[in-house]
Amino acid sequence: MSVLSSCASRPKRLLALLWVCIAMVSGCSSDDDAAPVPPNVTLVTDLSQTFDCAERNCLAPYRSFVADHPQFAHPRPWETVLAELTAIEAEPLPPVMTLSQEELRAQIIDALNIGFMLEGLDARPLQVTIFAESESAGITARRLIFADPLVGEFEALQLEPSESDPLPAIIGLHGHFDTPAIFAQKFLGTDLAAAGYLVLMPQFRAMTCVGPEDEISRALISGGFHLMAMRVYETLLLEKYLRSLPRVDSRRIGILGHSGGSSTANLAVHLTDGIAAQVTDYYVDWRDRCIPPPLDLPVHCETVPGLFPLSTTFPDDRSAPLPRLSIPYAENGFAADADAILDFFATHLTR
Repeated sequence: MSVLSSCASRPKRLLALLWVCIAMVSGCSSDDDAAPVPPNVTLVTDLSQTFDCAERNCLAPYRSFVADHPQFAHPRPWETVLAELTAIEAEPLPPVMTLSQEELRAQIIDALNIGFMLEGLDARPLQVTIFAESESAGITARRLIFADPLVGEFEALQLEPSESDPLPAIIGLHGHFDTPAIFAQKFLGTDLAAAGYLVLMPQFRAMTCVGPEDEISRALISGGFHLMAMRVYETLLLEKYLRSLPRVDSRRIGILGHSGGSSTANLAVHLTDGIAAQVTDYYVDWRDRCIPPPLDLPVHCETVPGLFPLSTTFPDDRSAPLPRLSIPYAENGFAADADAILDFFATHLTR
């Protein structure tokens, strides 16, 4: 009897074991589905390449942006845009607004018309090419080409210390008329790398107020887009790339900006959870035209009329979505505030 009973119960035990295995596999699958998908970044080295913006026609994606994305465009005659600018230039500054981070983010996205660019950002292919590298005093300098389907190609300079993994990282955003090399020298890029941060500094395109920046800004604004949206998006590409690097601790990414770079960072930090600390030296009121009226002179990346109602809200620390240090405008570099900046990042990114 006991033998027959044991034989009869064996299939039941096997069936129960099978269900346990199925449940375990299903649970593992659910965990995998819940895990974040790594950013779609391909990193290659090709030291035979060079980067010359003019030769590569690197402004072409900006110039064709309205035509390339007609479904998101909101065309208006330039005369209408100019009348709007003239009207807000006569207005007093708006009161500080009390908004949740979700509300502030939504207003930024709407004013920049950047929502479709943010959708699928991590899944969109990004190729980063190392085309030059050198080493000095324990710091490896790499020149990079970023290639993205929406905004085309731009250059960046990466300074990487020989510290042990994982590294905190800093995105350094230069202002008008500057370069990554100037940012490295005058705005603490090299000092931060020496202090143990991987520092990534882009070369913003069309950032000279007159000429291409004015021309491209007018075309984009007339089409319902903004050059500032391109700069913010490219900043988020830098953050995406940093999150893909095994050497970088993605929880410890900071951002440091000067002038127009600060204006860019002041917006970008509201559109990502991937930046942990910010230093800024500038807040613009978003009706800025580089050279004040009555001259019909340049609109540029910081001419975004839709952000004017938020212009006093951004400097208010209650609106900051992360630890932020605001310092005086530093036209000649960050030397005077170097200790405060280094201490701030050490507090929020290395401890």
